[in-house]
Amino acid sequence: MWNVRRQPIRMRETRLIAGKLAILAALLGLQIAYLVNRLQLPILRTRATVPSGVLSVGSTVGEIVLSYWQHNYSGSPSLLLGLYLPVLIILDAARARTFWLVASSPLVPSLFTVTIGLTILLLILEERRMKGASLHADDDVTRPHALLKATFHAFLSSFLSGILARLVLLALTFAQPFLVTATISYVGNQGVHGHQAVGKALIGAFALVYTGIAISTALYMRQAFRFNLRVRGSLDALIYRQTTSRGGQQMGNERAAMTLMGTDVERIVSGFRDIHEIWASTISIAVATWLLERQLSGACVAPIIITAAGVLATALVASRSNTSQRRWIEKIQTRLHVTSNILQNMKAVKMLGLTDILSDLVNALRRSEIGTSKVFRKLLIWQIFLSNAPNTLAPMVAFAVFSIIAAVNKNETLATSRAFTSLTLISILTLPVYTLLQALPAFWQCLGCFDRIQEYCAASADPKCAKGHGSSIELSAQSLVPSPDAAVIFTDVSLGWASLERPVLNGINMDVIRNSIIAVTGRVGSGKSTFLKGVLGEAICLSGRIRVSPNRIGYCAQSPWLLNDTVRNNILGFSTFHSERYAAVTWACALDEDIHRLPSGDATVVGSGATALSGGQQKRLTLARAVYSQPMLLLLDDVFSGLDLRTIEQVAQRLLGKEGYLRCQGITVLFTIHTGIWTIPNSCHIDKDLRNRSEELLPLADAVIRLEDGNAYQDPAVRQSLAPQADVVPMESSLPLGIPAGGKKDSSLAVQTVQPSSAQMAQPDGQKNGSWSVYEYYFTAAGVWTSALFVFWILISSFCGQFPTLWLSWWSAANDRDPNSRTGMYFGVYAGLSISSLVTVVIACRALVISMISNSAMKLHSDLLHATMSAPLRLFLVTDPGELTNRFSQDMELIDMTLPLVAINTADSVGSCLVKLAILCAVTKYAALAAPFFILALWMLQRFYLYTSRQVRLRDIEAKAPLYSHLLETMDGLATIRAFQWVSDFEEKNDKLVTRSQIPIYMLYCIQQWLQVVLDMMVTVLIVVIIAVFVSWPGLYNPGSVGVALNVIITFSTGLASLIKNWTLMETSIGAVARVKEFVRDTESESHPVDQRLLVPEWPHYGTIEFNHVVASYKCGFPPVLNDVSLRIPAGIKLAICGRTGSGKSSLLLCLLQILSAQQGTITIDGVDLTHLDPLDLRRRFGTVPQSPFFLPGTIRLNLNPESTISDGEIIRILKVVLLWDRINDDMGGLEAELKVEDWSTGQQQLLSLARAILRKSQILLLDEATSSVDPDTEAVMQRAIETECLGLTLIAVIHNLQHIERYDRVALVDDGKIVEYDTPAALLSRDSQFSRLYHIGFS
Repeated sequence: MWNVRRQPIRMRETRLIAGKLAILAALLGLQIAYLVNRLQLPILRTRATVPSGVLSVGSTVGEIVLSYWQHNYSGSPSLLLGLYLPVLIILDAARARTFWLVASSPLVPSLFTVTIGLTILLLILEERRMKGASLHADDDVTRPHALLKATFHAFLSSFLSGILARLVLLALTFAQPFLVTATISYVGNQGVHGHQAVGKALIGAFALVYTGIAISTALYMRQAFRFNLRVRGSLDALIYRQTTSRGGQQMGNERAAMTLMGTDVERIVSGFRDIHEIWASTISIAVATWLLERQLSGACVAPIIITAAGVLATALVASRSNTSQRRWIEKIQTRLHVTSNILQNMKAVKMLGLTDILSDLVNALRRSEIGTSKVFRKLLIWQIFLSNAPNTLAPMVAFAVFSIIAAVNKNETLATSRAFTSLTLISILTLPVYTLLQALPAFWQCLGCFDRIQEYCAASADPKCAKGHGSSIELSAQSLVPSPDAAVIFTDVSLGWASLERPVLNGINMDVIRNSIIAVTGRVGSGKSTFLKGVLGEAICLSGRIRVSPNRIGYCAQSPWLLNDTVRNNILGFSTFHSERYAAVTWACALDEDIHRLPSGDATVVGSGATALSGGQQKRLTLARAVYSQPMLLLLDDVFSGLDLRTIEQVAQRLLGKEGYLRCQGITVLFTIHTGIWTIPNSCHIDKDLRNRSEELLPLADAVIRLEDGNAYQDPAVRQSLAPQADVVPMESSLPLGIPAGGKKDSSLAVQTVQPSSAQMAQPDGQKNGSWSVYEYYFTAAGVWTSALFVFWILISSFCGQFPTLWLSWWSAANDRDPNSRTGMYFGVYAGLSISSLVTVVIACRALVISMISNSAMKLHSDLLHATMSAPLRLFLVTDPGELTNRFSQDMELIDMTLPLVAINTADSVGSCLVKLAILCAVTKYAALAAPFFILALWMLQRFYLYTSRQVRLRDIEAKAPLYSHLLETMDGLATIRAFQWVSDFEEKNDKLVTRSQIPIYMLYCIQQWLQVVLDMMVTVLIVVIIAVFVSWPGLYNPGSVGVALNVIITFSTGLASLIKNWTLMETSIGAVARVKEFVRDTESESHPVDQRLLVPEWPHYGTIEFNHVVASYKCGFPPVLNDVSLRIPAGIKLAICGRTGSGKSSLLLCLLQILSAQQGTITIDGVDLTHLDPLDLRRRFGTVPQSPFFLPGTIRLNLNPESTISDGEIIRILKVVLLWDRINDDMGGLEAELKVEDWSTGQQQLLSLARAILRKSQILLLDEATSSVDPDTEAVMQRAIETECLGLTLIAVIHNLQHIERYDRVALVDDGKIVEYDTPAALLSRDSQFSRLYHIGFS
């Protein structure tokens, strides 16, 4: 109430609050009148009448205050009133019935009935505004447990719907001890005091009670499952929405969303399974204590004391568990962040030969995670001990206290009827205590998960963080912009990032004219990308204001971002398909030829990370998407890097030329480009005028914005004629709408049916049927001897836990013959067995939770990681990254967290049920004949159930893979999504994926509940048969046997229910183990150790490389990317590989690195056939710079020297060569500084990659478009470093920019997977060659 009162007033709806206050005032008056009149009637007046009446009046006054404050200050219904009023109505309804039956005057019952009616009306008004409630985190996200409260507010009706069925189950449960007492009495008197109808009534009563238990359990669990699923879906959707609302400067820890969705939400769902048991167990404990007092008088205090001590101790342990769980989840988050980054960059990881280093790194993170989790697991053992202690110690202490009282008073004894009625009540008392002590820590852990999600939401809503995203950026209609000719207006703007102390750009004042094409130039790290992201609102606007008038913006990021979908769908985005526009855009972006070469045309799936496409194709595909969206403002961040010169010329003229598509459409364009991308080396013997033009500004732009030293300078328009030179090969004429001339563009491309190929691997046969080999695999990973000891101690614990029931029957029978004669002996054995049960279960838990789980968690993760890292590249082309991430996230979560809990409970339930069934057979004689049929029915049932549930269980585990993939894609392309205003579309897609992921888990819940109902009915049949035998032949059985049998049956039914619940949960967890086993078994490995050749450390000695008739493709059924390639590269030469994008240049390097396997032909280095070498060992012997830079999580030293073989002095020397040491030393703190990729521009990342490659000290250096994203000055630094540090090395470089071609000894021109030309640069330029024509296109 105090927290509500401190909030500002939000609601002014007077009629609703007036109605509620009027009802509450009437209730207050009626309660006073009811109390006064009740005191007038002696039959209704008791000692508790006045106190209870005063409390009722006081509670109504509290309701008035709370309702008023909640209405005005919160704006949402009160959770406290929502829980209190339904319970009050149910309890008062029973009291009203009693009043009408016993009261002599109708006045008091009438007043009380009217109060119930007004209470119902008040509840309706209180919950009226809950209609249409939804879970969001927009308000009060900083208040303690605000998200938890919002969750219950949003789904309160769903939560409350399970209460009625649970209350019915509660009532039926307490009918059991009365039936036990009646049956024992009937058998003890051998039926003489009752006629035949009493026996039949007992049979009917048992059948009715146990059938009711089965039905009410099913209804209650159905509602609980529905509530759970709603919470699960809403939290997944909430996390996704908060992710899309996070500013670009907040995405440094973006993988937290993956951990929240994969770990925290699943733990909340697991903890909420028994949410109703918290209140239901409390009621059960109270009622059972009262009934027990009637049997054992003062001895009933003993179980209460033990229970209270258990609850207090559990609360203490749970609070510490919350902290340790939080630390554990943070370790999981770190591991998942690193793992998902590796999976998304597997091509670069393999090229760099870092798979073993990264495997060791991830395994080290896993070991640290498991070590951190041991604190939590030790507390878990304490929780298990505390939850089992009341169930084990309560009967022992209660009987001990009663025996002492009986021995002192000498007027009572522990007779059979009293003993087993009390034991039944103690079981009913301790079972909810056991449930409560397990549910409370789980709920407490849920609070920690809710708090982590709330912190994530609060970070998104932090106004300080949100400043850069929208507060200083105005997207307005054209009429609101002061200058109608300006598309973008900068007014005293300073731009920067949260991770940097100083702004990147200062004091920008300029206008971007509408319908103009503006080039933004500058050196690497000058702030070009920051400038564009400032327009988008992704960078932080530290001061000033940016006004953007177009409401449709297109954006191409520097790093291409594409969905794992077809080529066509990536171009369309969420736009509708128009064949003419589609054809025009694909032609203008020079994609038409590439699409025709793809195996399925534009229906080809680009794969995860667009690995099915070359870097240039990825750039042009993102460009086509931006152009197709028909933007009013188009932002292009370095889209021409990574393209060959011919393609640059084509795309530039078709889009930006005098009659280019963008100019004809009147689109304002801002594009970044490195200064002098078309500058010409002085050594080239070409036209002097052409060399002079290289010194001018970019001829395609209407104006140029230069970024230098944190300042922006806008130069006047310098656009020149784009007429082709006489010595340059002319291109096709550009048409106004971009339609190809002469019908060269095939219109069938735009209208073909899109049939994306499957991105998923075929389902392993092992998933179709369950196999005990999975358990064998798990126990082997956990340790065979440790597993055997666990099973042994669990069986001992089950025997010691159940045998005291039989011992109690002998003890009570002895008391019937000779009261209290040998109490010490009987109690001593009883106490010894009980304490042994508790000790052995702790020993078993220690073996499982500490030893087995630690071993299996490390071994299974290591197997999964090894199989993944050793898999060929084609696995990552056909497998969605979300599926792989799901294996390291949800599967590991099931193995680490869920499995130990359910394994303990399952093993304990199995042992307990086996011992109970044996005891039941021993004491029921002829009724035991039903046991074999019962066991046979159970066996047939489990076969039928497991065959179905395993399929649904695996579908459930796999159902979240698309959700994870969608989240990963969203986080990687968030700036693009927001620029295109696709946030709502992506959120809608996420909602559909969430709904789809809910289907298998709901089906699994339904199947599990069906099994529960069937088992409950089987128990009902069994108990009816046994009761029929007892009633029909009462003389065959003594009361002790009947007491043992009934007590065992009651606990057997609850034990069987517990067994099924935990067995089904364990099946889900074991399903994760099955997925690991099958993935490890079925995933092909790159390494074939049978015929591998060991290499000396100094190999390669010379670096002579030879390709002999090599044919290669990415996967079966795809056309070859290399077609009969034969090429000899002498040692020590520098080879430049050229060609248009998608021609197969990078594929040559992939084949050399054995990432792409040759289907025909051989590749040798210094005469050694590479097919006989370990691919990992081979890649470590190259210095490689991949097309997309990749860095390890860790320090700068670790990234530059991952093998720890180079001294710091040598590292610093190389960093000075690439001109990075001053920045690292002065701004970052030296080699020990953590390398944060977001603090480095793409060009600087390439310099770091080059430094790493040089430091590897290999005889062969491979550069895959290493200079494509750098300016000429940076490229000169890289070339100078290569010349000075790589003398005598064999250098193979894939290049597009031919500015430094004269520095290479040989040139290989690749076209359509073939080497079409191979010679020195001078020789190729001196004749009419394809290379000469490509070279001159770049300078025309």
